[in-house]
Amino acid sequence: MLSQVETKYPPQDRIRFVYQSLANYFGLAIGPVSSIKEYEFDIIEFCNKFDLEYLKAFNSLKILEKEGLIKLSDTFSNPSKVHIKVSHNELYQFQIAHPSFDKILKTLLRSYPGIFETFVIIQENILAKRLNTDSQNVVKLLNKLLDLKLIDYVKQNSKPKIYFLEKRIDAKKLFFSKQNLTENKKRDLQKADKIISYFKNEDLCRSSFLLDYFNEKNAETCGVCDICLKKGKSELTETEFQLIKAEVKNMLELQAASIDEIILKVMDYEEEKIIKVIEFLIENGQIEIDKYNQFIWID
Repeated sequence: MLSQVETKYPPQDRIRFVYQSLANYFGLAIGPVSSIKEYEFDIIEFCNKFDLEYLKAFNSLKILEKEGLIKLSDTFSNPSKVHIKVSHNELYQFQIAHPSFDKILKTLLRSYPGIFETFVIIQENILAKRLNTDSQNVVKLLNKLLDLKLIDYVKQNSKPKIYFLEKRIDAKKLFFSKQNLTENKKRDLQKADKIISYFKNEDLCRSSFLLDYFNEKNAETCGVCDICLKKGKSELTETEFQLIKAEVKNMLELQAASIDEIILKVMDYEEEKIIKVIEFLIENGQIEIDKYNQFIWID
């Protein structure tokens, strides 16, 4: 998840390279534009021409868009998609019975892993090159497979477009706002860290954890999540759990102790609640019983 955030915010040199590549792709010279320039844009062809990874190039374009230098049409977010809706065996039987569709089906299977499980993004022009035909014929074949109820096919409404909103700047002199790069990246990293912490968390009630994320402090525990059930939270509050745990930890980090010694030491709480906390700590590998039948802190 953290790597996804890193990919979302490419280095500034990479963004500058993508911007320069755009200028080269469309033959744009440095200087002002008399009006907004609109171009049809095949991002796959663009990436292949300049040896760019698709995701890094797309994220660089999104940063350039936030900077107000370009605008991407809505069709960038709604590409063509295909999903094979029949089983592997049904598809095999269909290929035997309909050899005219065999080539495109094999190309789809080789090109798009996961096409049986969910929609995959396709580009008809790329399929056309692999099939040695034209895009119109690919669309025709896909629509026939759709009519035969073999696939689900959602075609892109129109070709993606890119608009140049500002004068073409020398890429070396291109600088980016702190908000669009540093601050947004920091915010997204914090969000990702919170999500990771949520799944790694073994102490706090899931509901309370989420409410704390949304700045609702001191929320009541839910009593039904996996953490609450482990702790027996119907009788033990989050505050009580944390305070008892802290006292037990402080005690056992100094020296091993028996259950009776712990109960005597943590005298402000009911014996049953102390035992519940100890059971939870044992289950989660934070304390162990040594050969003298005493508890030791190992976390």
